[in-house]
Amino acid sequence: MIKEFKNEDLLHQESAVFKKYFVDKQLSDKEKENTNKLSNLLLHFYQKLYGKETKSINDNIFNYDFYTYGYLENYGYYVINHDNCSYYLIKGYEDNIQNAFISLAIKVLDKKAEEYIRSNRKLLKKDFKNRFPNIKYIDSLYIYEYELLKWKEYFDGIIPQLIIDEYNKHFNYDLNNNEIKFKYDQSSNKFVTSENAKTKKLIKQKKA
Repeated sequence: MIKEFKNEDLLHQESAVFKKYFVDKQLSDKEKENTNKLSNLLLHFYQKLYGKETKSINDNIFNYDFYTYGYLENYGYYVINHDNCSYYLIKGYEDNIQNAFISLAIKVLDKKAEEYIRSNRKLLKKDFKNRFPNIKYIDSLYIYEYELLKWKEYFDGIIPQLIIDEYNKHFNYDLNNNEIKFKYDQSSNKFVTSENAKTKKLIKQKKA
């Protein structure tokens, strides 16, 4: 672990530590190699979902708050996002390249999902009212359903449960409803109430 961080994950752009490790640092061969591995994972993800013509990673594929990513010896993989007032939020993943990749991929999906929402909000609000007439509309439902459908495409039909669990947690947090809990249903590619999810599971087991 890099002692200068002192467990801090929010650094000002003018701080000596931020400049030393994330602006001025000359990368070692190992740091370059591992950063390239992460870039290659993300590039394959983007090519599979949005077109093989993309030849390299660039800032235009990420959403607005993204800054950079990489790998540091004695720290591991990291993803940095703009916070506010010239501060940057550093999220470390140690040597877990898969978790760093998922974090970056979500940044890509966030931007695509926001574009989808802007183009279809009127229809989505109507759909939301039909599905959940007693709940106030929030974009998160369709952002997360869009992204999970893309994860399903990337993983050739089966989304890892750890990814679904994260989206379930975020959607229920965004909804902020203590009386109703939602889970993502892979068979319908939609969020359903936990009660409905259990009912579908029981019906499926009886048929088997």
